[in-house]
Amino acid sequence: MSTPMTRLSESSSSNPEAEVETLPSTDHNSRKKTCRFCVKSPRKRILLLCVFIAVLASGVGALIGYFVPLALKSSCLDISSASEDVHDTFADEVSTKELENNLRYFSSKPHVGGSEREKEMAYHISEKWREYGFDDVEIPEYQVLLSQPQEDQPNKIEVISNGSVEYTIKGSIKVTNAKDGSGTFQYFPFLSYSPSGKAEGELVYCNQGRESDFQVLDSKGISVKHRIVLMSGYGANVMAAERRGAVGALLYVDPKVVAQEGYDSKDTYPEKTWASKDAVFSKGLNAHFGDQLTPLLPSIPGMYRRPRNESSLPSIPSQPISYGDALHLLSLLKGEEVPSSWRGALKVTYRFGPGFNKPNTFVRLLVNNKLVVKSIYNVIGTINGQIEPDRYVLVGNHRDAEFFGAADASSGTATLMETSRVLGKLKRDGWRPRRTVKLCSWGAEEFGLIGSLEWVQENAKLLSNRAVVYLNTDVAVGGNYVVIAQTCPMIEEAVFCRAKKVKDPSKSSIYDNMKSRLPRGDNPGELKTIPYLYFSDYLPFYMTLGIPSADFSYFHGYDKRYMLYPVYHTQEDSFNWIKTFIDPKFEYHATMTKLVGGMLLDFSEALLLSYDVVRYAKAITSSFEELESFIKTTNDKISTEYVRSAVQEFTNASNLFQERKKKLSGNESALVLRAVNDQLVQVEKAFITPYLKAGDPMYKHVFSRNFYQEWFPGVIRAVHEARESNDFSEVEVQLSLVEEALLSAADILRPIVC
Repeated sequence: MSTPMTRLSESSSSNPEAEVETLPSTDHNSRKKTCRFCVKSPRKRILLLCVFIAVLASGVGALIGYFVPLALKSSCLDISSASEDVHDTFADEVSTKELENNLRYFSSKPHVGGSEREKEMAYHISEKWREYGFDDVEIPEYQVLLSQPQEDQPNKIEVISNGSVEYTIKGSIKVTNAKDGSGTFQYFPFLSYSPSGKAEGELVYCNQGRESDFQVLDSKGISVKHRIVLMSGYGANVMAAERRGAVGALLYVDPKVVAQEGYDSKDTYPEKTWASKDAVFSKGLNAHFGDQLTPLLPSIPGMYRRPRNESSLPSIPSQPISYGDALHLLSLLKGEEVPSSWRGALKVTYRFGPGFNKPNTFVRLLVNNKLVVKSIYNVIGTINGQIEPDRYVLVGNHRDAEFFGAADASSGTATLMETSRVLGKLKRDGWRPRRTVKLCSWGAEEFGLIGSLEWVQENAKLLSNRAVVYLNTDVAVGGNYVVIAQTCPMIEEAVFCRAKKVKDPSKSSIYDNMKSRLPRGDNPGELKTIPYLYFSDYLPFYMTLGIPSADFSYFHGYDKRYMLYPVYHTQEDSFNWIKTFIDPKFEYHATMTKLVGGMLLDFSEALLLSYDVVRYAKAITSSFEELESFIKTTNDKISTEYVRSAVQEFTNASNLFQERKKKLSGNESALVLRAVNDQLVQVEKAFITPYLKAGDPMYKHVFSRNFYQEWFPGVIRAVHEARESNDFSEVEVQLSLVEEALLSAADILRPIVC
């Protein structure tokens, strides 16, 4: 068990900030020595470099980075006690009342991406950050392609029987954000980027619209061509139905997922946490993240914008509906009963269709969405570092929502704002971080991570060189069961260290709670982290630039299992839902603020970054063994020998580096510490390639997985395609990219000349 990153006074045996052997005397007659991070080199070169470092370490100072002078005073290096004081002060200053006020403000009105309300919130945040004394506050603007319903022509679904409208599902719902029913708004549920249009046809139920689901339909002789499909689940795949010839799609989320105690009114919101029969889940249908018109470029003036018809957007009209309306449609369907794995919790016999029991009956779908180019805004607040101002530690959260968005993502915005308030107070009291801290409020995340990805693309070169870590708080509090940490192996240990120091409302540490409720299958003694399962704004940083990233969220729980909170992306995700059922005293919001704010302090203050390359090497080794087995079952003639050798080389380099890092004391010169940190920061970047075979240009990381793909996604995708074409050359290309990345990462970790 490693000690916290900023505690230099503890034992160096397990401390990642322990000591490096001091540099030798520059006496020409003395025996030559090198520091533990050195390799053999010509005598003159070593002596000259060591003299240079010795002079700098004695107090001269140096120009490190691009343009900012580094102060090498010993008091700046020994920050262990001061950092602990800062942690304690930060935790003491976190206010549940401020958090409640923040959440009430940000979730009081609908704030869809690109709306006036979202812009208003951006300027509110910028004013607060200036008030808190941040050194710089920017509001980057991007012109991007968004999608929105037409409020004067709401979308509509009709069941037509013998020429008459028998049943209507309206795309406009009157909702309230208050317990007393006051403050009403019109909710226009829609699937962003669904085209406008009219579709008519028989209805076919096709489960979640996965390839395996369509294979079941094929086996039954049921085609969706020229028909409208009814699909269930958060990940319902409209594009797959379109490829099969469907002319329209209806999506709902079954009460099996969102109303597990029953869907009578007494069992659902506003009486309980579960989604009611009127809740409608909305989402986006964009195939690629970011602005659809500038997929490889930031959407700023002067950039090339491709024609809209070249964007990868669906071509069939689609609309979300409630499970209450889905119940009515399913009750009318004829045909064979679906397999048990397709059945939900609605009190109806689930049938395939096509069509209804009543003759001359069909579905008419009318969608009136429109594509518009609108401005979106990020807000970037900066507190400059005093020793390494050209190294950035970033924390962020998106500001927009599908509607009220109390949990998603105003709970994260509330914690971000409380973090910023406390940091501002610390700064006024004389604190300044070692590294520069940047707080980020993103726009239009719900349309496909647009705000964060455009900013990453605009600042890619700068961030690639200077960013240390990115921490994200999307749904900071969507429940009170267990904290889910989505992260990469490199910073898992840092997450564990901080989680052990933060108490949850039960007075147990977050770590102990995670350990009991989220045990790791392959290692029951350690808690489980999730490898980027839920999309959010950390993805561009990690997948595009190789910046270690993490996302933190308190998840909902039921029957001793964690789950996505039931009112996710519906009109019922409101302040009242959180205040009544999840966090009445805002203690979980405070806990998340202390966790994420604590990690922000850890990374911005630590002399040595708490990256764990050995943990990374172990993750790669185990995943590569699975990859080899997968490849061999497809084509046993493909050689993985060289990649296996590269995995071992990276493992050896990681073990050697970690052993040397443990011997550092923190008393070395700033240049030595800086060199070690720079090695660590560059490791993930070795895994970035523009040639990765991926469905989205945002993905450039050869190792990391996402929701749709396993580890080594380029190889996996190439193998699947090779099964169809019988051409395995691309598999060898993708394996070569993995080998090159591993060898480069190993080179980065090798001892450097001192």
